[in-house]
Amino acid sequence: MCVALIVLIVFSCGNKTVKPLPAVVDSWVEISGTYSNLPMEIRLNKGLAPIVANPHLSYQIGISVPLHDPLDNGLPDSSEREQLKILEKQVVSAFAEKNETYFAIVVITNSTAEFIFYTNSEKIIREKFKKTQQQITGYQLKLNTLKDPHWGVYKQFSKSF
Repeated sequence: MCVALIVLIVFSCGNKTVKPLPAVVDSWVEISGTYSNLPMEIRLNKGLAPIVANPHLSYQIGISVPLHDPLDNGLPDSSEREQLKILEKQVVSAFAEKNETYFAIVVITNSTAEFIFYTNSEKIIREKFKKTQQQITGYQLKLNTLKDPHWGVYKQFSKSF
């Protein structure tokens, strides 16, 4: 009887059901502003509102990319904007998976573009980053991770919209 009870306890501990996240539909908004007297462009995915600060998505991941030949104001020229659109698609396809990682923000300022995601596993992102960094040529990617269970960065930027 005691062995059966222990087996039951052990197996039931591994069967915790994770409540599914609410459905989200991407809805991007854009704004321009300044940061340290430099122009800044922000795109924010307002469609993530139903999952903001969900405890299942407590890691903020930033993929930063130095621009090749920024304008004097630190923003990309039209040619590099096209290259960044292609790069963004590659990064999003490598990282954004529903119920695991969500694409939240794009910030361009001070000669750098950053793609910000929220995720449930920093380890999975690190593995994906290594693969992605090898596949993407032409840009040097940098991974930044931060425990952000309350989505502070997202909330700060969303106040602007």
